[in-house]
Amino acid sequence: LGVGTPYAGTTYKPSFTSNSDAADRAVCEYKEKNADDSKYSTTLPTAYGEYVVRVTIPETAEFAKTIVTADYRIIYLAAPQTAYVIEGQTGKNNYFISDVVLKAPTGYTISAVYGGPYTASIPYKDGITSVYLKRTSDNALTTAIPIMNAPRVDKNAPSISAKTGTITPGAVMYASDFILNVSDPNLRSLKINGEAVDLKNYKDGYTLTLNPGYGSQTYKIMAEDEAGNVTTIEFTLKAEWLKDKVIIPDVVLPLEGNE
Repeated sequence: LGVGTPYAGTTYKPSFTSNSDAADRAVCEYKEKNADDSKYSTTLPTAYGEYVVRVTIPETAEFAKTIVTADYRIIYLAAPQTAYVIEGQTGKNNYFISDVVLKAPTGYTISAVYGGPYTASIPYKDGITSVYLKRTSDNALTTAIPIMNAPRVDKNAPSISAKTGTITPGAVMYASDFILNVSDPNLRSLKINGEAVDLKNYKDGYTLTLNPGYGSQTYKIMAEDEAGNVTTIEFTLKAEWLKDKVIIPDVVLPLEGNE
């Protein structure tokens, strides 16, 4: 009597030899190795572990009833050299700027949970530290395969927003002090009209205060994060007095040709 060393998840059948004319009516039963004999069942185990198989050949006119047992182990399938492929839109500095999937190699399906469900690929999410494979030819299962060098994902471009109100690209706004908030967890650079802003003390956000003086100023704000996502906005600020053309006493004001 022998079973071999089957892989977890597979279907297998004990092999035995007997001269009995009832060999084709033999009953195979299984239990965990250290379980009581009352735990024998005809249900075929497929989970990793150590087991005992018991084969019972019924009595016939010529042969006595025969019972034989054998110990065996169910083991995990070894993972292939390349257990998964990371797919997604790549950005800068080894970032992905899109949703990322972990794709099973040819001949396998993949899951984030032992036992499945197993599919051709699974979405990568923060917190997934390992994957499991099933070989399609025989349903053999691997144990946990650690994810090495987990993908870094940043799908969102930096946020540029006004402290009050909204900013419309190309808009003309009247303000003496216009406050912008720029934020991104991976902010790399910030430029105002091509001039870099020092981000040495940047933490959770950066505040810009823009002042057109007594005249008009067009601003182009560009923020880029480590992944290469870019947000650009351009607008014009004009001094508040230009809105109603109310002259400010004792101040030299810039006037246009028709004013």
